[in-house]
Amino acid sequence: MARLQLNNVAKRYGNIEVLRNIQLDIADGEFIVLVGPSGCGKSTLLHLAGGLEAPSAGHVLVGGRDLATMSPAELAQLRRTAIGYVFQRLNLVAGLTAMENVTLPLELDGVRPVSYTHLTLPTIYTV
Repeated sequence: MARLQLNNVAKRYGNIEVLRNIQLDIADGEFIVLVGPSGCGKSTLLHLAGGLEAPSAGHVLVGGRDLATMSPAELAQLRRTAIGYVFQRLNLVAGLTAMENVTLPLELDGVRPVSYTHLTLPTIYTV
């Protein structure tokens, strides 16, 4: 089974059709690259794949689960545990330290600070 599937996905913004009939299957461990000129729909495709936006048509499945059936809280948990993003702009929480920004997703998943501090400190110091 594919880790990520887009089945006949389309996305429209008003009268503008950004994506049409997208078919995509990505298996566990598979590495892909999206390339294309500015404005061709790369970011839109990534937003759909991560449940940040809903498609206008079609289905997006992650691990066999249709994102359209998931609540906002379930989608947020899915993004924390199953989907990795590297955003073009820093998406840090203003007012939090670097350490707090790194550990926030772990805290949201119920991981106790004592169990992750030894993992995050070396990474923070190398940055």
